[in-house]
Amino acid sequence: MFLGKIKKSHEFSSVFKTGKYLKLSSLVVQYKRKSFKDANYSSRYGIVVSKKVGNAVQRNFIKRRIRALLNNINFSFEKKSVDYVFVARKNLIKIRFSALYIELCDALKKINQSGT
Repeated sequence: MFLGKIKKSHEFSSVFKTGKYLKLSSLVVQYKRKSFKDANYSSRYGIVVSKKVGNAVQRNFIKRRIRALLNNINFSFEKKSVDYVFVARKNLIKIRFSALYIELCDALKKINQSGT
């Protein structure tokens, strides 16, 4: 599965300002459905890890972990074009990968089943 990346700050702020969110125990998934003119593009994702979470090594580990989760999910992001921003929480390092996988799969299914 290939997802594009959100790289520019105005793209992140667009998701933060006008998007919706779903709070999980280990992270917050913020998402914004694209307009009809942008609907031809595939879904994209961005990862945000605050300095409050830990030092640079821990933050990079969290980013790698989220990317690995997204690569392992057998979920079709191509059904609807949505921009996702994953905001990590402090306890993401302590939670087992399998538990994170289940939690994120359920969250993404819930997001894509909702009409808005």
